[in-house]
Amino acid sequence: GGGGGGAPPAAALSASHACVAVADVASSASYFGLWGFVEERRFLTGGRRGVWLRAAWPAGGGEVLELVEERGGVADAGGGGGGGGGGHRLGVRHLCLDVTRRCTDLGEFLAGVAARSVASYGRTLDVVTPPVQTMMGDLVAQVAVVRHGGVELELLRRQAVLPPETAPAPDW
Repeated sequence: GGGGGGAPPAAALSASHACVAVADVASSASYFGLWGFVEERRFLTGGRRGVWLRAAWPAGGGEVLELVEERGGVADAGGGGGGGGGGHRLGVRHLCLDVTRRCTDLGEFLAGVAARSVASYGRTLDVVTPPVQTMMGDLVAQVAVVRHGGVELELLRRQAVLPPETAPAPDW
């Protein structure tokens, strides 16, 4: 099939973005604007406000930060846990790899990686979120999330970018 899960892991992969949980997405986007990041798209994810910011400086490789708002979040003191008391942990949430050039079906791709993991390491993948189709503003994509050692890795396969006039506008 078109899964491509048998290819070496590094072939045609690229880092897509790092996701950071913030208390106020609008003020955080403004803050990162000081460092040369510009807004690329706004969206809702699980009912939370989100934004992709792209590095705009000339030497930048187009790095993307995803900011997701966690109202009532608490700062992570570096212990790697949930940040203590009530609220969600603020800080880095996941690393995302763009696998678009590696596969035509994220489910097949993930199954191939899972088989390699068992064959090579004797370990099954901890799949937090199986492949689903989602929209992030104008971007239509398949995403899945796996976890190892407390670190979440999101796999993203871009499917389409909608024309601006047809893309749903986020309500924020």
